[in-house]
This record gives sequence, C-alpha cells and structure tokens, in this order.
Amino acid sequence: MNNHEGQRVVQWPTIEELTSRAPLPIGYRYTYLTKAEVPALIDSLKTWYPGIAVGNASCHMRESFYIEKVYLGESTDRDFLVTLFKFDNELAAVFSVERDVDSQVVYGRIGAISPKHRGANLSDHSYRWRRRLAAQWGWGWSTG
Repeated sequence: MNNHEGQRVVQWPTIEELTSRAPLPIGYRYTYLTKAEVPALIDSLKTWYPGIAVGNASCHMRESFYIEKVYLGESTDRDFLVTLFKFDNELAAVFSVERDVDSQVVYGRIGAISPKHRGANLSDHSYRWRRRLAAQWGWGWSTG
C-alpha cells in the first residue's frame, strides 16, 4: 500500500491472489470484467436481476459507469471492482464491490447469479472474497 496525498492507496488483488484466498467450486473461475464484456454483462443483468434498473445499483446498467468508474485491468485507481464468475467460458455470476478510501471500507454493491448456477453457492464465495479483501487491507467491509 502506498501513500498518496495522505491517504492509503490500495491495489486490487490479482486473479491469482483472489483464487488462492477464496477458491471457487471445481469448474468455476474468477475473471475481472473487460471493456469488451460490458454489453453482455448488462444484458445478463437485465435477465438475472431486473430490479436493478431502479435505485442506487442502476448504475450497473449503464456502459458509461463501467468505462468511467470500474477497474477494467488498466487504471488501478478506480474504486469499483466487478468480478465475474465463469464456468468454462460461460458467465455464471457477477459481484461488484466499491472501496471507500476515506472510511477504509469495502462495500458489496451487487450480486447476480445465472439461474443455471444458483445451486453452486457462488454467493458464499463472493462473501468470502470480499471479507478477505478487506482483511488484507486492514479495512472493514459491508454487504451494501
């Protein structure tokens, strides 16, 4: 962790770090969202989580949100991280978190699981990696 203008700057973990700290069930793997995957993710969210269209999580339905605010593999100073859970190359689930450097808290923002994968306990794994990420930084965490 570096110090930037008096604040702790923390880096998002690599996929390898995430996998070692919170392993997924056999056949599943973590990936971070890429710019090319944004339209397909938004389409999946429309189906899996239609209620997201209203309220503070509705930002997840706008491509501009991902381009401007979400870590997409390049600039680590983005405060939102969207983690995809894939089974082979199929999108099985998505979970997003927001880091608040001022309060030193990791907030769970959204979670959505494909109906085909709802029996795989992926939400438990999301909870686990969020908790371990916050602990790694010495921060608190909230489910949102």
